[in-house]
Amino acid sequence: MQTKTWAMTIILILFCAVSSPPISSKATTTHYTLKTMPYWKALLLVYKNIDSDYTDSQGTTQHLTYTLSETEIADGVFAFRRYAALAHNGSNAEAFVQYDIIYVDRPLTTLTLLGENLWWPSPTDTEPELDAYIPQNYDSVFVLWPQTNFATGQQIPSYWGLGMGTTSWANGATYATVANAESWAWTTPTIGEPWLHEWLHGVSPFYADRGFPMPAGDADGGGSHGYTWDPATGWMAYYRDLMTGNVLDNNQLTGITAVAWQGGSILGNRTRIFADYFDTDSLGNYQQVGAVSWDAANERVQMNSNISTGNKIYAPVSFQRDLIVIGRVYIPQAGIGLYDSVSLALGDGQLGNGQVEYWGTLAYGTILTERNTISIMRNDSWGELYPLTLNSGWYTVKMEVRQAPGIIRLKVWPDNANEPDWQLSRSLDAGWTVEDMGYRHFGLAPTFVDDIYALESPYRVYLPTITR
Repeated sequence: MQTKTWAMTIILILFCAVSSPPISSKATTTHYTLKTMPYWKALLLVYKNIDSDYTDSQGTTQHLTYTLSETEIADGVFAFRRYAALAHNGSNAEAFVQYDIIYVDRPLTTLTLLGENLWWPSPTDTEPELDAYIPQNYDSVFVLWPQTNFATGQQIPSYWGLGMGTTSWANGATYATVANAESWAWTTPTIGEPWLHEWLHGVSPFYADRGFPMPAGDADGGGSHGYTWDPATGWMAYYRDLMTGNVLDNNQLTGITAVAWQGGSILGNRTRIFADYFDTDSLGNYQQVGAVSWDAANERVQMNSNISTGNKIYAPVSFQRDLIVIGRVYIPQAGIGLYDSVSLALGDGQLGNGQVEYWGTLAYGTILTERNTISIMRNDSWGELYPLTLNSGWYTVKMEVRQAPGIIRLKVWPDNANEPDWQLSRSLDAGWTVEDMGYRHFGLAPTFVDDIYALESPYRVYLPTITR
């Protein structure tokens, strides 16, 4: 790894622990995004284990060996996923974050002293992962790490979140860390806000260096610029103004304007993008079949019981180049139906007009011959079956359309697991192109779908796991 240097001052933030009821942020639009635009590539490194020395407030050397619980990991990762939606919606759809998540088996064995007896996992401590993944691959890197053993009360002196701008210390990416927390802290008041805050500490100075004036304190500047913390939405009113260039500072509007976002990210990635996070009711913009509704309380789409025709939602979009499509689907915890399946679906024409559809299907119905498999279906015709134990919970489904060889590929993995290599492929009909995309559910047991986005090539699709 290259010699690390401090390229800029680290900006710190300690989030307040409040106990108001969890209320998630609402989007500013009620439609999906479809346009050519720059995008930020972000990577979350989840360090499940720590085995490191530190000193306590009395200067006595201590040691923490701890493994994050499944709940602690799920809470932090769920909030991270919501940060992408907050960034997109809060910027009036000018910012798009394409993220990857890697669960690191290697424990954190060192921490870096920061200030007076404060410790954090700096880029020095995460060096093996930064060297493997960051160079020329990501604009921003995030770290979720074990700071506290809540069962014993042992806690490493640190801030909950820390963020810094672009620096060679992190191989040219912005860098931010957020520690584990109790479940209520992640939902109070806006899910995803801690991650958004630290990211803004990185992107604000990046755009300031490009000549766009920022308010004093950037992400920390809410209170000093006349904003107040809202028990329902936290500092989101300020963050929205910061992400749209509408913060008044010394009689000048400051922040990240649309022109700034359109100028690109660190890596300069730009492509045609489709995105919908379903955090408002956008179903009116989709073609629908069957029993489909928007679950406002949880900000997701519910697909109900319909065994005769199934349930479908499709967005009429058009992509002519190679394409990656990513979606989130849920397998029910109870009442799994006899013939149930859920699919990320791509079609070549108007819904219900005899189009050719390809479905990335998860088969979990209790009497299906294909139970506990995934498949790329062509309309109602099963393709090759790939065995995958499908337990209840959320799954990510990724499909790739490659025009030149004329193939479509599929991979599926559950939350708390690393992204696998491609699991299935199937030949496409000659001349087939994507004209719509969405979800399909067949069966009696209601299920949920959430977050669907697509990016035309170029796009990196596979990340091996580090096991050092």
